[in-house]
Amino acid sequence: MKTENDYTLLMYGLPDMERQNSRNIIAEKRAIKFKSVAGCVVSKELVDSVKIINDRVNKNIEKKYGKNWNAEFEKEIEEEYEKEKQITAILDKVDFIRKRDDQMDKEGNGLVYYMTPIENSTTDYKVSVEGWDTINDKDVWVSYYRMTANYKTKEYKLLEDKIEKIE
Repeated sequence: MKTENDYTLLMYGLPDMERQNSRNIIAEKRAIKFKSVAGCVVSKELVDSVKIINDRVNKNIEKKYGKNWNAEFEKEIEEEYEKEKQITAILDKVDFIRKRDDQMDKEGNGLVYYMTPIENSTTDYKVSVEGWDTINDKDVWVSYYRMTANYKTKEYKLLEDKIEKIE
């Protein structure tokens, strides 16, 4: 029986922030996990250890998905990213989001969209529009808006605009 660690690849360095959400969606779909073990500064020993573990994990993933799993995985990430870019383009034009983003830019911050496909739909996504805010004199990460968006029809629906702290 395979365990979670049998499909967990170790990572170090700076992740591709633009495609991070897309990678997480595809990884979850394939039950592959990524675990960050270090930042950008790494020792040779760490690199060697990560390689040994990842070689074993890659063999497990190859047994499940085939030798070309990584190329297929990257292709799926790129396809997902293209959908997310379309949703981002839709939401970037929404007046209340633009106003919030302009306000945050003045403070040196910006908004981030976290998207997940809605189950049983090929075009609809749940979106959380997030960023920094101050609550009780503390800087906290919050969700400003929860919405749905369809990248094909270019429609969105605001579900909630109550500021919620993200734990």
